[in-house]
Amino acid sequence: MGIGDDIRNKAQEATGKAKEFIGDKTGDADLQGEGVRDRTESGIRQAADSVREKAGDAADSLREGAEGLKAKAEGLIGGAKDAGEDR
Repeated sequence: MGIGDDIRNKAQEATGKAKEFIGDKTGDADLQGEGVRDRTESGIRQAADSVREKAGDAADSLREGAEGLKAKAEGLIGGAKDAGEDR
């Protein structure tokens, strides 16, 4: 998710709010419906972007944890080999 996506989503949300407001004040149900649709689409995109970002963060954390475990395991294996050679 980039800043361009954020701007597009916020612009669509604002446009939707304006259409909904104008449609409500003028009695134009179609325009009001378009506004609701625009705001809903924007909300869905924002939620999807947030999920995508959090999933990426979780994957990064898992990768870092796995690398840490690998390093510890290699250290234990190396220590065990050294202890075996000392005998």
